[in-house]
Amino acid sequence: MCIGGRMRKAIGRFLVFMSVFIIIAIGYIVWHQHGLYKEGTDVYNEIRNKATDFPDRNLSSRKEQSVPFRVDWEALANTDTVAWIRFDNPEIINYPVMQGKDNVQYLNHLYNGEYSINGSIFINCHNDKYFKDDNTIIYGHSMLNGDMFGSLKKYHDDSFGRENPYFYIYLPDGTTHKYQIFAVVDAGDGSDDYRYSFSDISAFKTFQKTMKSKSLYDTGLTTNFSKRLVSLSTCASSGADTGKRIMVIGMEISRVKTQDAASWYKAPKSIK
Repeated sequence: MCIGGRMRKAIGRFLVFMSVFIIIAIGYIVWHQHGLYKEGTDVYNEIRNKATDFPDRNLSSRKEQSVPFRVDWEALANTDTVAWIRFDNPEIINYPVMQGKDNVQYLNHLYNGEYSINGSIFINCHNDKYFKDDNTIIYGHSMLNGDMFGSLKKYHDDSFGRENPYFYIYLPDGTTHKYQIFAVVDAGDGSDDYRYSFSDISAFKTFQKTMKSKSLYDTGLTTNFSKRLVSLSTCASSGADTGKRIMVIGMEISRVKTQDAASWYKAPKSIK
């Protein structure tokens, strides 16, 4: 009995020790993860402060003063920046857009090249960086705190989508491109939902019709085969490993010259 009692006490102490160890380990992982998130967030807050007007996201102040949003492209010189993306709401989506040599580089690197689990917002490496393709695909992580494209999941709610139908792409040639939400789709990673080039207008028509039919709700915008699309992609709430993605597809409705081109901007050799 004594041996059995001592054994039970030893097992009990071991289980208590393991429980405490696991709690400490989980706490450290959460703390460390939070620190990594914050590092990336701080870097983007800094470049937002340096490179844009009204960096505090004071949207009402900007509207009251009728001041257009502008990008200081010189602050982004010597980077792989090809655009800037901004939403009125969710305002947290307000980032430089990169393009790497492949679709892995900016999964875990910030706009300045530093390693970070936040990664960057970036376009498909095969897309035209001047946004001349029929469908330009832009990727971003779905961060738990809503950073990067973490707020795109709000578009699962049809009322939110209808109340917030626009986003903007700013290009270093000085133009502002306004997009209206065309479709919100639950997409499969690597599926035909991610097509960016089309053999002819017929193929693009089929693509537009398919994406419209797959939309989770009617966004109020109909197909228009003369208009270019931009597809914003991030992981669904179920996580990256499932292969499920949410895709918010915008259709270009206006293009306006709003500022001077960046000094480092090089015009395309040919216009598609």
